[in-house]
Amino acid sequence: MTNKQKWHSLAQASRELGHGRNYVSAWLGRHKEEFPEELMLGSGKTKLISDEGIVWIKKHIKKEGVLVSNSSANGDQHLEVAILGVTLLIIHFTGRVRGSLAPL
Repeated sequence: MTNKQKWHSLAQASRELGHGRNYVSAWLGRHKEEFPEELMLGSGKTKLISDEGIVWIKKHIKKEGVLVSNSSANGDQHLEVAILGVTLLIIHFTGRVRGSLAPL
């Protein structure tokens, strides 16, 4: 870490990452064990984060987002196919959607 490091409030860092003002604070609360201490100054309500700290969070947000979105997307895809498949079978064999009295 260099002496010419710029420091930002957590709200500024959140905006720089493209999120609401409390994003970095909440993210750090969930990941306090992982985040390197030397990338932050202050304590209590007054904390500053370095440029390097913002980059560190950005790299870890991407990793977390990829894992979360992939698993949920796969789950949604399988659920959609199961529901759609059953509905199409019912329509094909009965000529109507389950629960409705009129044919399609």
